Amino acid sequence: MSNIQTELNAMLSATAQNKYKEQQANGPTQELDGDAFLYLMMEQLKNQDPTNPMDNSEMLSQQAQFTQVQELQNLSEAMSQNNMIVQATSLVGKTVTVIDPNDTTKTITGTVDSANFTSSAATVVIDGVEYPLGLVASVGTEASSEAGTPSSAEEIGKTKIRDLNMLDGVTEGAITLRVQDGSNNNFITNHVIEISRDMTVNDLVKKFNVAGVSAEIQDGKIVLTPKSDDIAIAINDGNINNANAQSSNFVTKAGFGLYDADDGSYASKILDVQKDTN
Repeated sequence: MSNIQTELNAMLSATAQNKYKEQQANGPTQELDGDAFLYLMMEQLKNQDPTNPMDNSEMLSQQAQFTQVQELQNLSEAMSQNNMIVQATSLVGKTVTVIDPNDTTKTITGTVDSANFTSSAATVVIDGVEYPLGLVASVGTEASSEAGTPSSAEEIGKTKIRDLNMLDGVTEGAITLRVQDGSNNNFITNHVIEISRDMTVNDLVKKFNVAGVSAEIQDGKIVLTPKSDDIAIAINDGNINNANAQSSNFVTKAGFGLYDADDGSYASKILDVQKDTN
């Protein structure tokens, strides 16, 4: 046996053993990969007619064609992964609707906080929960105007408490609006308001109005104004009537403070709708 034939047999034996071990570990595959192509080429060389051997240029042409196909497949996979990354990152800061993975008849809408990637998949994070990119059913606009720019009163009013920039981490529970009536022997009424992360700013404004003050959104802030000169107001976290009740940190987070010393108005900080992702 010639040295060339011996080398071919050794290569065939090693390739066959490697393929056998791989199939034992991963199961059979229909994909023609580099090892399988090499195996076929070695078999072709092994069984060629000695009187009419294969043309070296033909062998090299076949190998070049297979390599080209493999490179195109690799390029396609890389482009697909790159498109997946671009799509996921473009959703950050936008309002999206995803299909509920636990109940495909329902959907979940929220602002995308971030995007995560693996070698074969991408996910978006909404309110701390990861969802596969493939579950995104629709995409809205940016969650808010540019950072530092007060959003419109209409936009702020429709926004949920949890999606306001400065209220990231706000807790649910009670706050107390104290109303002191100077025309009635300074009688104080404590209005307890329950804060929910899912309530909108408009919901909160309505509760303030019911509690006996004029509440509205002005210049990107919630402004609370006494209804008369005889009225004084104050606002605090917690339930002043029940120290054991669950307390919200809403007042502290929103930065409520005296807005106009002359009329005793209170105002929050600017309610920036854009969520802080830093």
